[in-house]
Amino acid sequence: MPHFLCPIRLQIAPLTKTSSTISNRGIIYLNRGNNMAKREKQRVVSKKHMARQEREALQIRYLTYGSIAILAIVVFLVGYALVSAYIITPNQPVATVNGEKISAKAYQARVKFDRYQLINQMISTANLMQSFGSDENTLAYFQNSIDQIRNQLTPEIHGQSIIDVMVNDTLIRQEAEKRGITVSDAEIDKFIQDAYGFYPDGTPTPAPTSASVPTSTLSPMQMTLVAPAATAVISPTAVFTPTEVAPTPTQAPEAVPTEVLPTPTAYTEDLFQENYQNSLTSYQQTIGLTEEEFRAIVSTEVWRNKLFDEITKDVPKEAQQIWARHILVATEEEAQAAIVRLDAGEDFAALAQELSTDTGSAANGGDLGWFGQGKMVPEFEQAAFALEIGQISAPVASSYGYHIIQVLGKEIRPLDSATFQQKQQTVFDDWLTAERAGADIQIYDSWGEVYPETPLIPDGL
Repeated sequence: MPHFLCPIRLQIAPLTKTSSTISNRGIIYLNRGNNMAKREKQRVVSKKHMARQEREALQIRYLTYGSIAILAIVVFLVGYALVSAYIITPNQPVATVNGEKISAKAYQARVKFDRYQLINQMISTANLMQSFGSDENTLAYFQNSIDQIRNQLTPEIHGQSIIDVMVNDTLIRQEAEKRGITVSDAEIDKFIQDAYGFYPDGTPTPAPTSASVPTSTLSPMQMTLVAPAATAVISPTAVFTPTEVAPTPTQAPEAVPTEVLPTPTAYTEDLFQENYQNSLTSYQQTIGLTEEEFRAIVSTEVWRNKLFDEITKDVPKEAQQIWARHILVATEEEAQAAIVRLDAGEDFAALAQELSTDTGSAANGGDLGWFGQGKMVPEFEQAAFALEIGQISAPVASSYGYHIIQVLGKEIRPLDSATFQQKQQTVFDDWLTAERAGADIQIYDSWGEVYPETPLIPDGL
């Protein structure tokens, strides 16, 4: 190789190397540019992707928060409804008596129990109607009884009546406690046992229903007013005279099979408990009444009975009564004409038999027997009790007509059982009316909102 070419080669070789290097560097630079462009593009794509992810994440976050909020609201509403239904509403008062609350829960329990009793009465009456309602009048009687109970169960009527009963029960218990009266669990147990006819100490002997009627000794004046009563003639009793009788051979006893009657099952405590538990189960299943609620209702009767005895303990068992007779006619003119005849000396009893339209007493000469206040219509009673023995009244007008009254006697006499119990009830009712008038009683309209119309009246009644 010529010498002058050597530099050229030497020069070319570096040039070639440099060109390659430049080329490689260019490629590198191009690659770097491309990579940078890709990276820029990736950065743009990544930013868009990140923005979308953020939006999606934000949306998910909002949806999550919204779902949680909705769930929280639902839980709150359900919880509030449950708390309101089982805690707030039952404890809200439907009435207050001297500051003491009557809760909606107690009111609802009392309503359900009373509806249960009344509907059972309807069912029993309907069964009687099917068994004995063979004629139109009987059917009408039973149907009228059913309709009366149905009307009594109208929410407005029944709800108000239960409120009134519970207000009275509260007043009674408050007064009893003031007087030192208490009611024990044992007394409630006894009341329940009596209601079921179970008497652990034996069946009590019934008290006499009426007092013996005293026999009055007639005064000389009364003897002149009343014709002597006919004396019962006692027939002579046949005297037994022994007679010889030939002895008759005695027939040998003959064995006769005796029918063995079933022995009635003794009403034991176990049987009572079975009946009682069956009733409690029926109450629980039918109206949701617990034993505690049932005993609370029973306790009101025990409180009432004990306070009743306390308040009526001083009611007299005797009272002034009069013995009178009368002539009843339709018009005042007839009454005046009868008085003219009496003044002329005609017999009162005879005129009563002739003129009186009161067929019940006319046959007895107008005799009404002994009676106390409250037994006759007010106009008659006022006039009769104002008369002296033997005195004859002027004509007394009443809804029955015109009376001519003569008093035959006046005495303090024992009251019969029915009259005494009626007087006791009047005294107690008067006390309760006065107590209620003076008490601080608030009845809230909310009782209508919580009135339970259960149990329902069965279809067909």
